[in-house]
Amino acid sequence: MKLYIKLFLKNNFNRLQNIIITGATGFIGRRLIKEIVKKYPLENILCLIRDQTDELELSGRKILEELNVQTKEIDLPS
Repeated sequence: MKLYIKLFLKNNFNRLQNIIITGATGFIGRRLIKEIVKKYPLENILCLIRDQTDELELSGRKILEELNVQTKEIDLPS
């Protein structure tokens, strides 16, 4: 997974301008966002997060906050 992310970022660095990430508080998303913030300016990254308060979501939000990543809370219909 990590190798794929690095190859994707390396091959597409000049073509991407803004990045929107869904699932950034999840298991894979947390690892992905840590790699992306190393390569792109924070102002070009936006993470969409769910309006949930379970333990996984809250710990994921804490990681995003520590990384200073922009977030936008979305409310999905149930």
